[in-house]
Amino acid sequence: MDWIIKTVYTNTLWLYKVIYSNPIFFIDFWTFNHIWSGAFIFILLSAYKVKRKWFVLILILLAYEIIEILFRIFALNLFKPEIIKDQVNDIIFGGFGAVLCYYLIKFRKGKSINKFHLRYPLTTFFTAGTISYLYIGFTNFIFFTTLHNPLLFKFIYFLFLWFAFYYLLQTYETFKLKNIDELKTISLLTIISLPIFIILQIIAILILTNNQENLFSFFLANYLHSTKISNLVFFLILPVIVIMIYKVFKRLIERVISG
Repeated sequence: MDWIIKTVYTNTLWLYKVIYSNPIFFIDFWTFNHIWSGAFIFILLSAYKVKRKWFVLILILLAYEIIEILFRIFALNLFKPEIIKDQVNDIIFGGFGAVLCYYLIKFRKGKSINKFHLRYPLTTFFTAGTISYLYIGFTNFIFFTTLHNPLLFKFIYFLFLWFAFYYLLQTYETFKLKNIDELKTISLLTIISLPIFIILQIIAILILTNNQENLFSFFLANYLHSTKISNLVFFLILPVIVIMIYKVFKRLIERVISG
């Protein structure tokens, strides 16, 4: 149990970085989790035709805060203690995420525009942002800790990956439109994606450090070291993961629209 608690705490520590705070308002990186959670819960409730979904949504958001407090009471240390205004904001931002999702779906109705960069734009945008956020937040690149501003590096790399995942999914939809075999499509995207992801890392490092020695240090620590070959393997299967998650989101949103 201890190693589970330590792992969860270590991988969520970055979420407590304060972005903005005043006497009545508090935002950290957890805020974006709550916005996403509110949107996703709304999609699930709508997809499965839950009655009084807005009431159920608020109950779920409240239940999460109660569970978080219980974890603290029993000293599991899964979450860092929060001030009251942050817990209130968690519920507000969760509701905001749900309302935002409602109007976006209502506005687009899941329609796809017959242009390369606009095929199912909301679903691809939502999926790409989700995976990029999770990947950057929970990937322990050794080199991050050696940078002068590792958080800025993560943010820039997050934006780059969001862009890359978005166009990976747009390419996937383009191949589907051309009736290219699914297995062949995924294979091609895997081959194309690996060098693109590595190039994005190179660009992010050069933007922040403008030092070629840092590039060698980064790849030595995270790819060339014998214990880090798993990073390359992960990059190879990442397109498959992105597409699988995208298909789940797409199916859920289609259920919402059809209802």
